Amino acid sequence: MAPLLWEYSRHLEVLFEEYVLTTDFLRIKIVEFFHILNFSYTKRELAGLFYPALTVEETFVRFVEESYPRFRTARELARESHMSLRSFENKFNRVFGVSPGRWILRRKIQMVYAEITRSSLPLSVIADKCGFATLSHMTDFCKKHLGATPSQIRKGRIL
Repeated sequence: MAPLLWEYSRHLEVLFEEYVLTTDFLRIKIVEFFHILNFSYTKRELAGLFYPALTVEETFVRFVEESYPRFRTARELARESHMSLRSFENKFNRVFGVSPGRWILRRKIQMVYAEITRSSLPLSVIADKCGFATLSHMTDFCKKHLGATPSQIRKGRIL
C-alpha cells in the first residue's frame, strides 16, 4: 500500500472511532480518497485494481439498460438474467443504489417526458410506444408522476 494511502486509512480509522461523521464530510473524504489514489498510483496500476469489479458491474449495467424496455417487472428481468429475484434485487441495489422497481419507474417517467416534449407524434402514439394500454392510462401516469396531463406537458406548463 502506498505510504500516503496508509496514512489516510489510519486517519479515517481515528475519525470513525472518535466522531460522528456527516454525509457531507464523508463525501469530501471520498473525493480526497480518489485524489490520493490518483496521486499514489499510475493509471495502469489503478486499472488493474478496479478492472475486475468494473467489468462485472458494467456487464450487469449494460444488460439492464438493454433489456429493461422488453420487460415490465424486476421478476422478468431476474428470470432473463438467470438469477433468483432476491439475488437480482440485491445486485441491482448494490450496482444502481436503488430498487429495480423504483429505477424502472424513473426510466419510464423519463421516457414518457422525453417523448412528449421532444417529438411531435400524436399523444396516442406516444402512449402506445411507451407501453400504455390507452392514452387515458398515460394521462393518469403523467398526472401522478409529473403533475400535469400530457397536453399540459407538451405546452410547456411544467418542469
